[in-house]
Amino acid sequence: MWWDWKTYRWNKNTHIEEMSVAEVSRRMTTFRQWTKYEVMGISIWIILFNILNYWVMEYHLMSVGVQAILITLFVVFDALIIYILYKKVIYKHLDNIKKNIEELKDICTE
Repeated sequence: MWWDWKTYRWNKNTHIEEMSVAEVSRRMTTFRQWTKYEVMGISIWIILFNILNYWVMEYHLMSVGVQAILITLFVVFDALIIYILYKKVIYKHLDNIKKNIEELKDICTE
């Protein structure tokens, strides 16, 4: 929650129209690094949550076959959540912004 608030405040205080292309590029690089850290944090949280859920729901007491199926389902769902939310939504948006900044750099250097 704190991380999202920090990112929100940082983005709100960013006035791109008043900055040079180099400054916008530097800030987008910083934002991209923050996003990578957030992806890692969320991924770790999801895995820890599933481990706790596995233990609390006492799935570890079930037969080995059922445990293997449950663990496989947890891993698949975790991977889908992480992939869809971050790779398809956030990184797609950041890649478009990065491409636009690179085009601006080319225009400014001509």
